[in-house]
Amino acid sequence: MIKGKIKSIKTQLMLVFAISYAVISLTVGIICFLTMAAITVTENRERANEMVSIMEGYISPATVMDYVETGVISEGLEISLRQSVTILKSFKKVRNMGIYMYQADGSCKRVYEIISRTDDMHLEKLGKEFAKNGKNKAISGLYNGADGHKIFIYSKPVLDNSGKYLYSIQLSMDTYPDVLNNLYTTIELVIFMVMLTYLIHSVNAKTLDRVIVKPLKEITECTKNFRYKDQADSTENMRQLMEVEPKINNEIREVYYAFVMALRKTSEMWQEIDATKAELRHASFLAYKDPLTRVGNKADYDNKLKLIQDLPEYAIIVADVNELKYINDTYGHQYGDEYLKGCCQLLCDTFKDSPVCRTGGDEFTVFLTYDKYKLREEYMKQLKDRLKQIKENGDVPIWEKYSVAVGMADKQDAETIEKVVILADARMYKNKQEIKQGLHNYRTLDTAIIEKGQ
Repeated sequence: MIKGKIKSIKTQLMLVFAISYAVISLTVGIICFLTMAAITVTENRERANEMVSIMEGYISPATVMDYVETGVISEGLEISLRQSVTILKSFKKVRNMGIYMYQADGSCKRVYEIISRTDDMHLEKLGKEFAKNGKNKAISGLYNGADGHKIFIYSKPVLDNSGKYLYSIQLSMDTYPDVLNNLYTTIELVIFMVMLTYLIHSVNAKTLDRVIVKPLKEITECTKNFRYKDQADSTENMRQLMEVEPKINNEIREVYYAFVMALRKTSEMWQEIDATKAELRHASFLAYKDPLTRVGNKADYDNKLKLIQDLPEYAIIVADVNELKYINDTYGHQYGDEYLKGCCQLLCDTFKDSPVCRTGGDEFTVFLTYDKYKLREEYMKQLKDRLKQIKENGDVPIWEKYSVAVGMADKQDAETIEKVVILADARMYKNKQEIKQGLHNYRTLDTAIIEKGQ
């Protein structure tokens, strides 16, 4: 699993859905709350206008103006005010109701408080609105009360028969209960939305499992069992993939078919690559193999020198086939080739698993490294013993009486690999002379030959 990231597409999509549902629920709740708040303002305005209209029916403008002029409440005004208070007590949300006179400059004079719970802190604002909009229009709105709660204030002008402004009947209403009711309603709605979205979320989860997650899992599990060794594996891969074909026609199915086509193309490409690799291997074989003996050729020999020159230990054996010219001249090149291949095979059998290269017409080189290097003396003794046995066997034809002169040198004998090769060649030449003289000590060299090799 990728660290710090969600791997499952189902988890990712469900997380997106959950966030979307939460945003939708919250948005709906906010819209609902604001809508109910607007409805509450409208209802309060209508209720306030109703109450003020009732007050207008009880209170005579003439008695009010007399009270303004004389400062004395007449009996008729007092009776009207008592009746008004009795009626207003049935409206529990009313905080304050009174008679006010607003001036052209925006100032306000309180004439009489019918219900006293002062909200005078907003008189200046209301006065400015009257001055701005004119005294003939009612003013209403939400304001902050002295106790921190939102209050609704409604101020309606009273005009005489000629349309002249006399005074305003003004009331304030407590909206805190309405806010609580709106909040409770919003919470209930949000809870309902959460439950509804949970149900939708569950349905979506099952749908995602069936339409997206399950087909993808089947395809993924199928591909985990794929093998890529040969064409039979490619055919089996295709068969397994066809068994998990998505049943629903959607984008997953399109991706599936695209994957199938890619697998087919890949199979074809691998066939071409395998054919090309086979051709390259054959070409490489021909480029680095001697066509007669099937051991490494001169190019392979040069590569081997580069590969071993930096090793801590190695030995190089130079071998030269004896009597090849005699067999070619006496019995023909066909037998000469058989003789050369037999000598080469003898070297390969003796120095088993070590590289052998043909570096000339009758010359070979053997490279000994690692464990084979440690057994170099034993290998040379085995070669000597085999050559002796072959020489003493009188039942084989001359072209099977293999004879090879060898010389060996290792990294400890010279400073560079080129000098090691020269020294091994010199020792091979010395061994060839010894063979002609009936001697077989391949390591014996006189001082003159060593100096010449170096």
